[in-house]
Amino acid sequence: YDQAKQIYQSAIAVLPKSLKSAAQAQLAASLRLNVAACSLKLEDFQEAADECSLALELVIGAPEGFQRPLRAKALYRRAVALEHLGDLASAFKDVREAHTLQPKDGAIGSLVRKIREQLAKKVGEEGAAAAPP
Repeated sequence: YDQAKQIYQSAIAVLPKSLKSAAQAQLAASLRLNVAACSLKLEDFQEAADECSLALELVIGAPEGFQRPLRAKALYRRAVALEHLGDLASAFKDVREAHTLQPKDGAIGSLVRKIREQLAKKVGEEGAAAAPP
């Protein structure tokens, strides 16, 4: 995954600094999402989250038909990274938005349920810790 990540980063480096077309923005967003996927596999969760954020900025310039799936993929991958970083509230926000964009995606639906359960458990534990003895 490290070698693949380096190749994707090299491809990003040769793209023009100011993306002049929607196709260039779509390509740049896809490359960033590939870097994020490699970073997730390498357990570099902060880099994965950062790459997804950069991809989300680029998705706005992508052709209309590509915005929805690219945005959902970026939000999903960022949610996975944020979950591993312990930011459950932000992860849940991202995965819920991804689920709104792609409601039939099973992986997104599973992550919604998983993070919801983690948040409920965390709230329960905090409530128990705050309760008087």
